[in-house]
Amino acid sequence: MRYFTPELYSRLAYNDEDTESEFSARLQGLDAAMVAYTDRRSKLAHQLQSVDQISHPFYVNDGLLVNVAYGQEASNLSLTFRIGNLIVGYSDLTLTYTGAVISQEDLETLAAILETTKPHQQFEHKLYCHEFDVMPNGMIKHSMLFCWDALSVSIACTVVTPTLEPKPDRDFRR
Repeated sequence: MRYFTPELYSRLAYNDEDTESEFSARLQGLDAAMVAYTDRRSKLAHQLQSVDQISHPFYVNDGLLVNVAYGQEASNLSLTFRIGNLIVGYSDLTLTYTGAVISQEDLETLAAILETTKPHQQFEHKLYCHEFDVMPNGMIKHSMLFCWDALSVSIACTVVTPTLEPKPDRDFRR
């Protein structure tokens, strides 16, 4: 994460002992990150057209990871998140990464997150925010930050393709 870092996330945690001005001052860090990210994203708009609709950092706020599929030979990776809320409705957002490059550690982190989401429905790790960037070699970098323990994962790829499938609710059928 370049803008919405785990450190920024930890500073934003509300403490009952905070005064309103103390908490407000910490929120300014989030505002600054948003301005910097939005500026960067606008400069890369032509390279990030495929993800423009979902590139807002909090578009997937509280998204639950429900599927991970990785084909090492073809370097294809897809992640599916249950996103939305009661007011706007729910959808499965599937991100398909072509030419994916991901570390073994990040794959293991995704597997651990998936393990707490789908089979056990404990929802220990929700997607807090995400960022898209373009690396010097032209690859797209997608970074994600999961709460509550600020786990982060990064994926580099040549193309990201998002698809949305409406769902009736947030429940996972077994």
